[in-house]
Amino acid sequence: MVSNMSWPTMPTIREASGEIREVDEGQLFFSMTDRRGVITAANSVFVARARFSRAELMGSPHSIIRHPNMPGGCFKLMWDEILAGRPFACYINNLARDGSTYTVFATITPAGPDSFLSVRVRPLRRDLLDQAMGFYRVARQVELAAREHGVNRRGAAAIGGDKLTEVLAEAGWPSYEDFQWNALVAEAEARAVVPAGLETRPQATGPLATMLICCHTLAAELRHWSGHQADIAHMARSLTEAIPHLADTAVSAKAAATELRAGRNGGAANPQVEFLISRLAQLSRLIQKLIQPLSEFRRSCQDTRAWVALAEIHTDALSQFVVEILDDGLNDYDQEAVVQVCQALDLDLTHVSELSEQNSSYAATAVQQLDLAHALITDHQGVVSRLAADLPEAGATVAQSLADAEAAIGLIAHLGRQATALATTPDPRLAEFQLARLLELMDSLSV
Repeated sequence: MVSNMSWPTMPTIREASGEIREVDEGQLFFSMTDRRGVITAANSVFVARARFSRAELMGSPHSIIRHPNMPGGCFKLMWDEILAGRPFACYINNLARDGSTYTVFATITPAGPDSFLSVRVRPLRRDLLDQAMGFYRVARQVELAAREHGVNRRGAAAIGGDKLTEVLAEAGWPSYEDFQWNALVAEAEARAVVPAGLETRPQATGPLATMLICCHTLAAELRHWSGHQADIAHMARSLTEAIPHLADTAVSAKAAATELRAGRNGGAANPQVEFLISRLAQLSRLIQKLIQPLSEFRRSCQDTRAWVALAEIHTDALSQFVVEILDDGLNDYDQEAVVQVCQALDLDLTHVSELSEQNSSYAATAVQQLDLAHALITDHQGVVSRLAADLPEAGATVAQSLADAEAAIGLIAHLGRQATALATTPDPRLAEFQLARLLELMDSLSV
């Protein structure tokens, strides 16, 4: 869904009163907007938090709740991503109608050809929230300075976006995408231990009651997926962190053999030494070939985990929305809003399935390369034994280097096989059934 449409122009920003109103831990609120950033749907929690009437919110730009301390660069990054069909997540200060401030962690996702779903929750990772707000302060100062020098709002936002990228890099984040995915997973994990959990309505009957049961079933399935993806991500991280050690051991072994070629340690030119040097160079090349696929494997695992986290947030939002409809009745915009939330969920699960298959492929390739490297080292042992008989001191040096490399490769090969066993594609049938059932039940409702 690529578009050359520019991101929406912001209205005049209102002043903050300084009053802080915290979002409850169990609350989720969402809104839908079109490609112009105009609000087309919202749940009752959003209406209550914004302190505008529903009539005032519907048809208004979402920037009606924009806080003056938020940099335009953040929203530019957001529109660049979502107009390209990619999700976006960020910490945001919002401004209610009465001037009070409420802080949220927001996810914004394409939910159809011309719609975007934004779900907000209370931030639970204070460390990441504080870091983000620090980035925003720097970017906002740069934007305000640009405005004082005659730069228009859109130009200042572009400058602010560049500054955000710069301060993220200085803080050790390669890109905003790395920060947002990390924050998304961290917030989802923190939410998983919040005591409140999903609301229930045990006395409810009819299609909406069944929809709520579907949401709870889907949420339980996603929690299982989340735990599984956490194990895979840990294994992928262990693999990639072990590779530098493996590369060092290969270099050490090659250096020890090269010393023999140079005649050091009493050694002399020897065909066996030349053969060993050649094979160690081959080992080094194999290790270098592993670095990129293992890095890709780790990134793919991180992305998969993030998409599962996004699906969890969307499921929780849908569950809360169904509870609101049960309590307050069905409005004329509810059906379309539920359909769009389900479409966002469908996109989440599609990405999880595709990335999981990709993870399996990466893991299998890594294990194949590790097995080749292990076989190569094993093949050296006979050469080293014969070398040690001729040149005991030098042979022992090479043997120790090879033993170190063999131990490292053995460990990594073990981790690789564990990763392969873990990196299985989750069975999407239960989740897909729950989604299909939700849409079917929604079609059976009438305003």
